[in-house]
Amino acid sequence: MLLVVISRGEVLLEKRPASGIWGGLWSLPEASVADDPARALLDRCGLEATAVEPLAPFEHAFTHFTLEVRPVRLAVRKPARLAAGAAMTWMPLSELRGAALPAPVRKLLDQLLLLQELVQHGDAHRRVGQLEQLLLDVDP
Repeated sequence: MLLVVISRGEVLLEKRPASGIWGGLWSLPEASVADDPARALLDRCGLEATAVEPLAPFEHAFTHFTLEVRPVRLAVRKPARLAAGAAMTWMPLSELRGAALPAPVRKLLDQLLLLQELVQHGDAHRRVGQLEQLLLDVDP
């Protein structure tokens, strides 16, 4: 499961290990699908969730397998710093375009930010259905 944490104009990102899937890229923090998302966020990042919202799952195809992604959006009260030893950072949303992110993570964040922008500007009622469909149809 991917933990989507956006607070005060920044998103929580975790540096992936150099080897393996998405090696060396920044990504959303992960937890097992069997874990409670709020508990996983507290244990891994030292952050207390104030709200938990499951998002639409999607698949990402690799050459030899398909990854099923289950994103969960969590609201937090952002502390001054993250848990000690965590390879994580708060990245300003304005810097996401230049960040080294896996394609499905970038697309997911772009879609969530677009939805947030539409809601803030009052245009959401007309386009929410389209955006929810985009969240269900994440391309590799």
